[in-house]
Order: sequence, then structure tokens, then C-alpha cells
Amino acid sequence: MVGETLADSPEKEFRPNPIDTYVGSRIRMRRTLMGMSQERLAEALGLTFQQVQKYERGVNRVGASRLYDLSRALDVPISPAENPYISPRTVSNAAVRCA
Repeated sequence: MVGETLADSPEKEFRPNPIDTYVGSRIRMRRTLMGMSQERLAEALGLTFQQVQKYERGVNRVGASRLYDLSRALDVPISPAENPYISPRTVSNAAVRCA
């Protein structure tokens, strides 16, 4: 409405997209399998550990260039066909839940 302020609008509950949550869980799994801390991963990416936490929880989306940086830091391919941590079926299921 015209003249409506942010304070007048009802609070929207934030829910991460299921695909973002799935990608974040794969990042967390690989990082922990490597015995790497969030701080160490953040340093390798030039980020804060809080940003890594947001990626892992799916709160912030991982862009293509950041995904590439993550794949190098975590020594894992991006492609589902080459990546043992990503199942094409699981990604498909996450996309269906999102629709």
C-alpha cells in the first residue's frame, strides 16, 4: 500500500531454500571430513567464519564463483557426476521440495 512502512507490514518468517540448505550441508560435510574448521575455510576463501556458517546453514546462497572457490578449498569437483558427495537424485528431491 501507498504510505505503508516496514514497521506496518507483518513479519515474514525466513526459511532457507531447500536447495541452499542442501548445498550448505554438503559444504559442512566435506569440511568436517577434511578436519577443517570454519575459521580455516573462511581464511582460505577470504571470508569471515560467520559467512561460512551462513553458507552451511543455507541462510546465504552460494554463487557460482564462490562455489568454484569452495570446490578448490575443499578439494572436491563441482559436477554431480564427478562428486561422490552429491547425488543427482538428492539434488532433484531438494528441487521438488522447493517447488
